[in-house]
Amino acid sequence: TWDALEWWLASIVVHAPNSPVAIVGTHEDCLPEASRPSIHAEVHQRITAFCKKLPELNEQLHINETGQLCFFPMDNSGVDSGRSAKLLQRAVEAMVAKLLQGTLGK
Repeated sequence: TWDALEWWLASIVVHAPNSPVAIVGTHEDCLPEASRPSIHAEVHQRITAFCKKLPELNEQLHINETGQLCFFPMDNSGVDSGRSAKLLQRAVEAMVAKLLQGTLGK
């Protein structure tokens, strides 16, 4: 639920303010393909609205640049030949590289 997601995001900001965050929307494959763009837009809008209420999250949130979304839709069935998993993997690798460039890597 949205309340649970907002609670977790607020908890991360409070308890791990220097941690990168990637929001993953699982089971995209369960959505009708025609409705995915509108659902993605709604999810993106709700996360963006929450970031306005909690601006500290903006620095932590890793953006899905390929999809121009603030979350990563994930196909759990493998129908997309692992494309969504590879996109998420690249995002995680980028977050780790950024962490290693900072004080964690010294």
